[in-house]
Amino acid sequence: MNKEDILNLIDTKVEKFHVEAWNKDIFLRSQTAADRSRLLDLHNPQKPKQTITKIIWECWRPFPFVMKDGNRLFNADDIPALSQKSGAALEAIGIVSRK
Repeated sequence: MNKEDILNLIDTKVEKFHVEAWNKDIFLRSQTAADRSRLLDLHNPQKPKQTITKIIWECWRPFPFVMKDGNRLFNADDIPALSQKSGAALEAIGIVSRK
């Protein structure tokens, strides 16, 4: 394998996941390195304090909720409504999405 092979490789997967708390199936895309980095940055004590809205968005952005074709399902405008959803459901999704 050479540099071009690696850079052109599509190594993210879209998988169906059943959310028990919702009794519904959703699709998740595996996290990219950039997604994971944003999530880890939330725990960086060197970063300045952020507003609650910014923290919620930074927590949600790495969650790869997608449509079947792999395109993102939610954006920052959806955060207020998503923040009202079941914590158990979102925790289960987060655990699966970090695999």
